[in-house]
Amino acid sequence: MDDDTVLTGKQIKALQRRNAELEEENLILKKAIPIFTPHSDKD
Repeated sequence: MDDDTVLTGKQIKALQRRNAELEEENLILKKAIPIFTPHSDKD
């Protein structure tokens, strides 16, 4: 988007919803990393 782009309320709500979804997915992935990552301290 350009700096002069004007968003409608509907577009802002959609972006906020998408942002919340991505933040939730990010949290889930961060929690999953230790589960799927081999532990290097077991050598």
